[in-house]
Amino acid sequence: MKNDNDNKKEERLGDHVHAILHPIAEKIDAVAGTDLAHCSACARRRAFLNKMDEKIRGKVSVSSSQAE
Repeated sequence: MKNDNDNKKEERLGDHVHAILHPIAEKIDAVAGTDLAHCSACARRRAFLNKMDEKIRGKVSVSSSQAE
């Protein structure tokens, strides 16, 4: 039987930073009329952090649900 986590892409550091900052950027966009939520620098930062996380933790890491 497959676990739900088997089909999900493993989230890395850049993905977690994006999950925190993206909603904030959307709120700023709504108030200030900017387009921070679709910033190319944000996408580069996300990719960079994900790559660094992969180098630090390795390609395969154990999620908290699998560790127990």
